[in-house]
Amino acid sequence: MYERNKFEKSLILGKSKFYHKGICHTCNKQVDFVVDYDYSYKTELERMPNWRESIVCPNCKLNNRMRFSLHIMSDFKKTSNIYIAEQISPLYTHLVKKINSIIGSEFLGTKVPLGKTNNNRIRNEDFTNLTFSNEVFDLVLSFDVFEHIPDYYSAFTEAYRVLKTNGRLIFSVPFEKNSYKNIVRARIQNGRTEHILPPEMQGDPLNLSEGTLCYYHFGWEILYILRKTGFKDVHAK
Repeated sequence: MYERNKFEKSLILGKSKFYHKGICHTCNKQVDFVVDYDYSYKTELERMPNWRESIVCPNCKLNNRMRFSLHIMSDFKKTSNIYIAEQISPLYTHLVKKINSIIGSEFLGTKVPLGKTNNNRIRNEDFTNLTFSNEVFDLVLSFDVFEHIPDYYSAFTEAYRVLKTNGRLIFSVPFEKNSYKNIVRARIQNGRTEHILPPEMQGDPLNLSEGTLCYYHFGWEILYILRKTGFKDVHAK
């Protein structure tokens, strides 16, 4: 950990963005990755890039988190039935070119009936009330979505319902490795949002100017909740 932190600090050049040469697993070629300070954080001495959300490949446009997600699902076949809880993203654009049967969606609220598409062919789905039949997908993907759902347990239940018997749920969320309990940042009380911690807004492709509220940072408790939902072989990477 010390050596990695030392290496990361050595890359910082004090500019608004910089480049670092490396191999893109998705493109299978050497590229100059772009590192910027969007969603950065401050240490005692300096501002650090958000390595998870940065290190963007100039070819596929995928950031570090997206490329890692593709890396761990590389053993799935092109014929797999896949649902991904996003549709306006470089990751969905990449996947739809590689996989024959994939369905993406965004949460459009009440503007469009659930299961239907808007004029831009964006499908509307509520993760806590999916319109799909039982056991239809080999794989359900969700990347940085569950933390924005007040009733994330219902979303886990729905993911389990629509997966085939041997299907898999692969997802990413903000994770506090030093906490067992999930950290509740906000909750819905009597139909209103109550902030437990200072509001944290994260990027939203449907609302670039305001973003979307983060309700949770998850701890190791999330593994227990997934097992309680019915999932087997639950682990974090």
